[in-house]
Amino acid sequence: MKLGNVTILYHIYSIYTNNLLWRIVPYEAIKMGFYINALNPKATLAFVSLFSAFITPETPDRIQYAFAVFVVVSSVMWFSLVASIFTIQKVQAAFNKAKSRVDRTIGILLVSLGLKVVDV
Repeated sequence: MKLGNVTILYHIYSIYTNNLLWRIVPYEAIKMGFYINALNPKATLAFVSLFSAFITPETPDRIQYAFAVFVVVSSVMWFSLVASIFTIQKVQAAFNKAKSRVDRTIGILLVSLGLKVVDV
């Protein structure tokens, strides 16, 4: 495992346990967010399916570039919105209160989906 992956895993663990050894400067936070999203297979599959459904070899270059710009702009807008919403103290409190139930529910759903995929 590369050092970058270990660093990302450490930050995820530190955030989960609320035990950061140092404060993350904005540049590092942006870089970490980019790596997490870029290496997220779910995001990659979503973009590949979107592009393969709407872009063919005959699609003009300007349309292909427009799709790429749209993906970048919409991603930045979405993550900025989520970050802005989660800076509100009431939202943080509500999220922290419901976090364990949401994690368990999503965990159960993902395990169920995994079992369905392997046909158990």
